[in-house]
Amino acid sequence: MKWKRLFFAALLLSAAAGSAVSATNEELARAVREAERAFARSMAERDLAAFESFVSNEALFFGGKGVLRGRAAVVAGWKRFFEGDKAPFSWEPERVEVLDSGRLALSSGPVRDPDGKQIATFNSIWRLEADGRWRVIFDKGCPLPCESKEPAESGDASPGEGGEPSPGVQEACDRIYEAVLVLPGTMVERREGAYYDENVERELTGCMIDVSGSWSELGGRANPGDTIYRLLAGEGWKQEPRYSADGPDGTFFALSKGDIWCFIRGRWDGGDDADPEYVPSDVYQFFACVTRFDADDPGDIEDE
Repeated sequence: MKWKRLFFAALLLSAAAGSAVSATNEELARAVREAERAFARSMAERDLAAFESFVSNEALFFGGKGVLRGRAAVVAGWKRFFEGDKAPFSWEPERVEVLDSGRLALSSGPVRDPDGKQIATFNSIWRLEADGRWRVIFDKGCPLPCESKEPAESGDASPGEGGEPSPGVQEACDRIYEAVLVLPGTMVERREGAYYDENVERELTGCMIDVSGSWSELGGRANPGDTIYRLLAGEGWKQEPRYSADGPDGTFFALSKGDIWCFIRGRWDGGDDADPEYVPSDVYQFFACVTRFDADDPGDIEDE
């Protein structure tokens, strides 16, 4: 009966949560690190079935051709990497951080070609699921150079022309970082560098903040996107309607104050209208980039 299945699932979830609470953060991080290594080993051993066992049923894997949504899509999209006797790439965890709740973890590290040369950095979010196993729910790689560009060769470069972002960008990024860091159940990562934004259709360079977490742990509080919006609007920043898009699975908007802009993107699982029994994922991701930007200039931004 359906109620029995639900009751059994609830017991499993409760047991997994209890186990996570009883383990120390160091022990949980070790478990995630071991899971990541086993996940990577499935590629080295050309074992697609083992690979599949580490992917959550509602996983989202980001790639150059879009987002693979769900385990079946991820396995189908990655199947080509398991063809042939030699793995096309390998990866290993370098940094693992686990939430105090013990249910979500961030794992990141180098991706290497068959010769051992680093070609990218991976970032994966793992979740402790009802059966007590850690599985990947979000995965997004970043080709090198990932976090920053080479500093300008000229010795007379002004702030914002290579190297670190200008002071105004840094100050705004500091305030945003502090605002989202206190939200319950979030993982926050800050970095500086460049990325190509498909909404703006150009490369942006500045300070970037990645925030991931679960809706349930927010407990009704404002999500990271709304938190950033309220912070900046309260400081006199204005929203830029030309850079605005909303949908069931995410949002994109921008605010500006003078020549300093903040671009915010959010992604989540908006459900499936065609399947009334589908249960959306509880996980969200938000990304913010603070940069000096000239909307009327079709070329690159100043902070390059």
